[in-house]
Amino acid sequence: MWCRGEKKLLKDRAIQYADHVWMLAGGGYICGDHDYDGMREMEQKSTEVRAAFGLDPITR
Repeated sequence: MWCRGEKKLLKDRAIQYADHVWMLAGGGYICGDHDYDGMREMEQKSTEVRAAFGLDPITR
């Protein structure tokens, strides 16, 4: 995963990013910041990052 096209993210940082995206997806949906489809797109991005490192997706 690349950050600003300049540097590679460390594995731990990429996983932390994925976890934050997952939390923001649900929180944003509850607050009305985005719709259900937007939440699912963000959750999918999180799942893809975690899968790139061989980790299971976050489950509810």
